Amino acid sequence: MTGKNKRSAFLKRAAGPLLLCAQFFSASFSAAEVKPVIGPDGLLALSDGAPLSSYQAGAELPARYRAAGGTCLSERLRGAPAVPCADKAEADITNMYMSARDIRKLKPTLRPLLTEEVAGLLSYTTDLFKRINGGLWRGRLPENASDLDLMMLLLSGVNRLPDHKGRVLRADFFLKSPSKEELEVRLASYRNRLNGPEPFVISGFWSSSLGTIAGGRSSDGKDTALILEIASLTGKNISAASAFGKEQEILFRPGTRFEVLDITGPQAVPRNKLNELGVQYAVKLREIPL
Repeated sequence: MTGKNKRSAFLKRAAGPLLLCAQFFSASFSAAEVKPVIGPDGLLALSDGAPLSSYQAGAELPARYRAAGGTCLSERLRGAPAVPCADKAEADITNMYMSARDIRKLKPTLRPLLTEEVAGLLSYTTDLFKRINGGLWRGRLPENASDLDLMMLLLSGVNRLPDHKGRVLRADFFLKSPSKEELEVRLASYRNRLNGPEPFVISGFWSSSLGTIAGGRSSDGKDTALILEIASLTGKNISAASAFGKEQEILFRPGTRFEVLDITGPQAVPRNKLNELGVQYAVKLREIPL
């Protein structure tokens, strides 16, 4: 086979996968849109190099989110009688969008946001946080195109909200009790930054609370193994769009930097489902201005 023929054969073999890759990416973001990327530091960034805090969704992203709701959503928005959704994905988007529209009407603080952005915030407080943060903390974007869109709508939405300046609290283990090894690894990540030149930088979205975990307790009153007391500068109060509004949730964006001021503990506390170790540590953090 000649060199020319070899090149031709290679291009034919490569064309299929390359075309599929291009089609997948174009289905998520057009060439004109600012895209989410993972930067050299492993953190979420924007393709145009602008800071995450400047991102605002253009017309294409909200339109793509609505289109994913299919006829099911378009008929609801037209005021027509409800039609069956094609699948669960369409049903979820339709229900989330309609809920977001109602919430936005009721909450004056959400009026500056698009309905699609409110849907992003509402989705985050239900189960989206698990799907996007798992990847972001490992330096990866969400693999699902719908989750990627919701993540950017979430980011755009929180950027329209005012900054919260003041003390907030975070239970660092709020889904399950850590093992002794897991607790030590997490504590080490803070100790390594204690009073040092290197800041503690978060890779994913970080939830905290204005007061429902005061005294080191989780939102359901349980003593947690690791409580963070944070001096916030740019956290965003998303409680108006939260599925759990009573938690008074303050959300930090990926890439937010903190100074570790102090670590105390262990203190003995009652054992519970979120803290089978029966000990508690407290870490004081102060957000570093950009």
